[in-house]
Amino acid sequence: ARGIHGGARRWRCEPEPFARLAAQPTVWFESERVNLLACIRQACHAGLTELAWDLAASTAFFFSMVGYQDWREVHRLADAAARGAGDARGQAALLVALGWVGFDRTPPTKGSQVFARARESFERLGDLPGTAEALLGEGNSLRLAGRPRQALACLRRARALAVQTGAPDQEAAARFGLAMVDRDQGRPDRTLAGLRRILPVWRQRGARRWEVLTVRMTALALGDQGDLAAAEAQLRGALALADELDDAQERLLILVYLGELHYRQGELET
Repeated sequence: ARGIHGGARRWRCEPEPFARLAAQPTVWFESERVNLLACIRQACHAGLTELAWDLAASTAFFFSMVGYQDWREVHRLADAAARGAGDARGQAALLVALGWVGFDRTPPTKGSQVFARARESFERLGDLPGTAEALLGEGNSLRLAGRPRQALACLRRARALAVQTGAPDQEAAARFGLAMVDRDQGRPDRTLAGLRRILPVWRQRGARRWEVLTVRMTALALGDQGDLAAAEAQLRGALALADELDDAQERLLILVYLGELHYRQGELET
């Protein structure tokens, strides 16, 4: 999770190999998945609690795509290690990771409760980055649960904390969530303004998956405005990015939206 790490020493990859691996992260992850699982298990058994929960939380996104059941196992191990060591921060970080891994699998009301528990723990610890990340999850879950007022409150607070702590990724993620609330409430102009503001941040930060997602949602907002030609151009740009990243899930979503767009234009055989 963004900004939530333990104090264990971290190996630093040289810039050139890092750039090569980051260009296709899922390919790297799939090749190293078994090794990562073994590392987390060994860290738990060796009493390296911070390393265990940091690895489990940091890899949650990848496991959610290609090894959900594997991650559930190491999450339980890392959580038990954190509990045994009295590491409240580690437990809260794992709760946030659990919330994000289950974001598309869990009813949003239940998901918001998981994030709220993590937020309360981080608040007790005075951990601002952790609080902001939990608020992001809580706000997005509340949005999906049809509770826009509570969602806005969480996302605005997350944005303020991110600005306070100098965390541009968290700030952009909060702004993305706010733009989605605007879209839910039928305000495409505000949605587009918000998305266009954060797209340069993702590009500057090299957050290519967030870039794909933001371009895709920009296309949908353009479609909401009735500008179908611009929407198609954005979707095709997002599709090219998804192909570069070898992101099959995102590619499928974009193709579905392209199909819907052609249907709206009466191009049934395109």
